[in-house]
Amino acid sequence: MGPSLLPVMPTLAGAFQELASFASGRATLVGAALLAIGLIVRWFATISGRSRPREQRPIRVPARQELGRPLWEQDSRQTQHTSELRAQALGRLGEGLVTAELETGGWPMLRNVILSVDGRTAEIDHAIRVPDGIILLEVKTFSGFITGTENDLYWMQHVQGRTYRFLNPVRQNMRHVRALTTFIDDPTINIRGLVVSAGRARFCPELTNVAVPLALLRRVMDTEASQTEIAPSLQKAWTRLEAEALLSPSRRDDHIRFARTCREAAATVSRVTGEA
Repeated sequence: MGPSLLPVMPTLAGAFQELASFASGRATLVGAALLAIGLIVRWFATISGRSRPREQRPIRVPARQELGRPLWEQDSRQTQHTSELRAQALGRLGEGLVTAELETGGWPMLRNVILSVDGRTAEIDHAIRVPDGIILLEVKTFSGFITGTENDLYWMQHVQGRTYRFLNPVRQNMRHVRALTTFIDDPTINIRGLVVSAGRARFCPELTNVAVPLALLRRVMDTEASQTEIAPSLQKAWTRLEAEALLSPSRRDDHIRFARTCREAAATVSRVTGEA
């Protein structure tokens, strides 16, 4: 190794001298020299690579639409999901309050019964057996101010300066009454429905006597169940309904899909006819 390289590479030169000092015999000295040469070549290659300019890849900046649209859609889906979870939680709360009232009254009761009739499904919030028939409850946990009429397709909820539209629960419950009437297929059984408001909503004059406030539910039920004797046909129909309630969990997914289809169809009809 030439002496002129020693000032430039003191580390390599020191390594060579150390190897040479410990080597014994010509073969060992030659091997040490080859090792030192290899280190020198590697050092030159490293220096050469550092001095060579690297190829810069162009940075692609996404267009504004590409950034904004996915974020907007994600935010919209998150907001919708949160609203649905909140509505479900309020619905369960209202149904729980109604259940507590009915249990206090001691009426035989079935909850969340999903009927399957003629290829259609219907979920009954509460079915109560009274001495003269079966009463179906449609429970809504309302808030704000509710407007509409008994025959409207939709009711309006006015709360915190905003207006929301939802399907008329009276019409919903009438579909449940018709489904249960078809299922039981006995004209002697008196089946009727009530809409119960389990929230703190105020109603317009047209709806004052349509939705039963939770606080008055037991009084209304006492009035509805005036007689005491239960007909054998009614007990038979109730036993059939109890058996049907056991099948409800297995029908839930199908009912959710069917209910979504019905809501979309109702929204389409409303847009076409202009009905509010």
